[in-house]
Amino acid sequence: IIYNTLLDLPPDPRNLEKIALEESMMPNLTENRAKLRDRIREKKRRELAESAISTIAHIGYANTTLRDIAASTGVSLGKIQYYFPEKEGLLLYCIDLSVNRFIAQLNEIVDAELSPLEAR
Repeated sequence: IIYNTLLDLPPDPRNLEKIALEESMMPNLTENRAKLRDRIREKKRRELAESAISTIAHIGYANTTLRDIAASTGVSLGKIQYYFPEKEGLLLYCIDLSVNRFIAQLNEIVDAELSPLEAR
């Protein structure tokens, strides 16, 4: 039972339907917030990985540190470590991102029914 927190009285009977509706929507609101938070996190991971790809390509994987990637992206080392605690995880994410981009390009070529020479 939900009570009026100021007076500790039962809610007005006229508002019971509204309260029931709000309570039924709460799981959906929480779920939507979680989905939005996950999308924002994934977008930020993708942006950091995009920048990391060019840094790794320029310096080389063995010579690149998370500090180098942080400097090239303009974010703190802590933020990089929040999204990618280890350099290996970042590399795997970058590889996955690159492979998925390549597959998407191949699918576009197949869908357009172009020969490899025409797709250039």
